[in-house]
Amino acid sequence: MEEPRIYNAFHEKERKLIEYIRQLGYGEVTIKVQDGLPVMIEKAKEKVKL
Repeated sequence: MEEPRIYNAFHEKERKLIEYIRQLGYGEVTIKVQDGLPVMIEKAKEKVKL
C-alpha cells in the first residue's frame, strides 16, 4: 500500500485544486484529469447550507 503524500509533495495543480475545494465550502465539482494530474474543473456547483 502506498504511503500518503504530504501536502508539500503535491504538484502545483494538486495544490490549486485543494485550495479551490476548500474555498468552495459545499457543493459538487467535476474534474478533468490527464496523466494523473488535475487539469481542469469542468463543473463547479456551489450549494449553500442553511
